[in-house]
Amino acid sequence: MAYEQTEAIVLRKVDFSESSRIVTFLTPCRGRLTCMAKGARRKGSPLATLLDTYNRLEITCAWKDSRQVQLLTEAALLDSYGALKGNVESVVCAAFLLETAGLAAQENNPAPEIYNTLRAGLEQIAANPDTPFTHVVHGVFAVLEAAGFAPNTEDAFFAEQTRRLAQKERDALHESIDALASGGLPSEPERIFNIIRYLKSAVVYHFERPLKSYPFLESMFPNQECTQSGTLLRK
Repeated sequence: MAYEQTEAIVLRKVDFSESSRIVTFLTPCRGRLTCMAKGARRKGSPLATLLDTYNRLEITCAWKDSRQVQLLTEAALLDSYGALKGNVESVVCAAFLLETAGLAAQENNPAPEIYNTLRAGLEQIAANPDTPFTHVVHGVFAVLEAAGFAPNTEDAFFAEQTRRLAQKERDALHESIDALASGGLPSEPERIFNIIRYLKSAVVYHFERPLKSYPFLESMFPNQECTQSGTLLRK
């Protein structure tokens, strides 16, 4: 049995027994990594708070190639993104980013670019509580780019997803995606929610999985943004 140490971001956790949890991490060297955290549910266990979703940790696990779920032996907190967790909109945006990164990474397959992109995205959302929607757009676009699926406004997918938009809205979305591709932020923040809808559709299309975090995120969109010009992106 070998021991491996790595940085990791907590993607999700589920109860396994009266005292243990199974935790899924995103790591740079192993991509998605699933570990058994024995004793994590026991009263007073330091793992109970360390394994909170979004936390960035340094973990050590006992590794065996013959098993899919590894054994977590140690964990130390690197960043809890406390500022992020204190703002409902930031939490919801971060959940969208976290789920996207989890879908983009593969199990036991190096994913340093996706990991670094997720880390940077969480830091930006935490540092900008007044504009979490703008920064989640940048983060999700970057994750798609790191995974090799950067949105392309010249392809058939863009045409299909935007065919119900008025020309003005379509042009604005086109310009915003081009800005993201150049490393900038959308030039028209008032249209940010149409960009989020488009990125959500791209995530679902490429990874063929529904996004559990998205309905709650969309419920926070201002009503006037959902019906601007009487048009909608296809859901």
